[in-house]
Amino acid sequence: MDHPWLAAETAGLINGVAGGTLIALCALFGGFSRWLAERDRGRGLVGSGFVFLAAIGLSALVLGAVAVICGQPRYVWCPTAVIGVAVIATLGLGLPGIVQRYRRAREKRELRDLAQKLMAGRSSRVLAKVNSTHGLHQ
Repeated sequence: MDHPWLAAETAGLINGVAGGTLIALCALFGGFSRWLAERDRGRGLVGSGFVFLAAIGLSALVLGAVAVICGQPRYVWCPTAVIGVAVIATLGLGLPGIVQRYRRAREKRELRDLAQKLMAGRSSRVLAKVNSTHGLHQ
């Protein structure tokens, strides 16, 4: 190691702001994803958002690993790696719940559509029977 990439104060400031912002963004995105999933909307947006945030988290992890390999001091690599782990863990823990909500919403929609079709079919059969017994023709 020739010299650290960043001064300790600068590294702390950058990692604090970047980490806080990224974790807050993950939390907001998770809440928004849940809201969309419960309504069976925005699958592409949610999927793209998860991929984007996971790429940022993975990039932070890789940057932390490169810093370790290059012999950077702990104050440079540790916060970056922690941010990467936190983002990946947050997304990894949230994804199964989002997938499950999408599945439930889809099943609910399919059941509702099936019930409507059954009721529509039943109504037309009942009307046809009533019409035929009363001598009415359409």
